[in-house]
Amino acid sequence: MDFAHVFAAPLVEPMSYLQLESILNALLFVPLGAAVALALSRRLWILAPVLVFGTSFAIEHVQASIPGRVPDVQDIVWNTVGGVVGAVVVGIVRRVLRPIRRSRAGDGE
Repeated sequence: MDFAHVFAAPLVEPMSYLQLESILNALLFVPLGAAVALALSRRLWILAPVLVFGTSFAIEHVQASIPGRVPDVQDIVWNTVGGVVGAVVVGIVRRVLRPIRRSRAGDGE
């Protein structure tokens, strides 16, 4: 197997259902992680992934009691990954905007 095939294969071969489901689970929870991080103060935004994990765990727990539904630990993991991504994006944006806001507040005096 040549070097190019090893690195290009994920880009040209179709995704499996499990890979697609994992990516979609993560993407589904990015907005929740961002929203929770925005709702928390600047110092507590880091708790957003913990709250997203709890939400995902609760959803999977409820699924266990619904006939025909199967809870999956991987769903919790990928949902939490999405929540972490959303919270980190909010944290980065806040950090970037903080100096801009301070400089604008100083200019208005």
